[in-house]
Amino acid sequence: MLGHKPYQAPPDPMALELAALAGAVAPAEEIVWGRAVERSLGIGTTAALFATKHVVIDGRWRRAGGLFLFWVGLGLVRRRSPMLALGLHVSANASGVVLGHITGRDLF
Repeated sequence: MLGHKPYQAPPDPMALELAALAGAVAPAEEIVWGRAVERSLGIGTTAALFATKHVVIDGRWRRAGGLFLFWVGLGLVRRRSPMLALGLHVSANASGVVLGHITGRDLF
C-alpha cells in the first residue's frame, strides 16, 4: 500500500498525452470536482479526496501533499474565476506531460 511506484518513461506519444491529460482530463476534473464535489464538500475536503484519488490511481503517494495544495490553490482561484482555474489546471497538466517527456519520467 505504501510502496511508491517508480517513475518510468512516458508510454504514450506526447501529442496523445497532451490531448488526453490537458485537453480532456483537466476540464473533466474541473467540472466534476470543481463544480459538483467542491460545492457540496468545500475546498479542503475536496482537495483531500482529489489527492487521494490520484494516489490510488497512480500509486505515487509522495504526490499527495502537492496535489492537495494544488487543489486548494485552484479552489481559491475558482472562487473568483472558474475559467482562470481551468486555465491553470490545463497548463499544469500540459506542463507535466512536456516535462515528463523531456526528462523521460512519466509524471502521471
